[in-house]
Amino acid sequence: PSVMPEGLDEEDQAEWEDPDPLWSRCLSLFLLAMFILWQALLCAQLDGNIDVPYMVVFIPFFISELYYIGRDLYEGTRKVEAPELSEIEDPNFKYAVLEKIWQEEQMKKQALGSAAWHFFRSLQVLIICLEVDDDIDLGWWLALLPLWLYVAMQFCCSQVALFTSLSA
Repeated sequence: PSVMPEGLDEEDQAEWEDPDPLWSRCLSLFLLAMFILWQALLCAQLDGNIDVPYMVVFIPFFISELYYIGRDLYEGTRKVEAPELSEIEDPNFKYAVLEKIWQEEQMKKQALGSAAWHFFRSLQVLIICLEVDDDIDLGWWLALLPLWLYVAMQFCCSQVALFTSLSA
């Protein structure tokens, strides 16, 4: 655990929270273990040391991606907590609250974009694994369709953002 800063009064000591709690460190260790396991399985498969389907090799990757999708969807859909603006009389404080709300909304949009990226990446890897394992026969142009869809979606979103910023 992190060490509590010195010089805190009793009230601050009661409210102090560990900035890096044990559950967070354990989760980071688990995700690192999934990454290392995925890399080890992939290297062993490519070197011919094991003979399992690529879907099995990529299980640690999919577990990690599911976590990232869930985390980003949670962050992107959570409610922004702020005081009621009609109750704030100080214009400087009201501006600060509005700025904070705007920042939180931008972070939510970024989290949803990250969730979309992880979804498309997982879908792409899943289709590639199925294609390599000969479980499906789409051809590589169709197998790479999620990549093309993601690139097209990003292009359209960036053009809409550019247009709205130029017209504002």
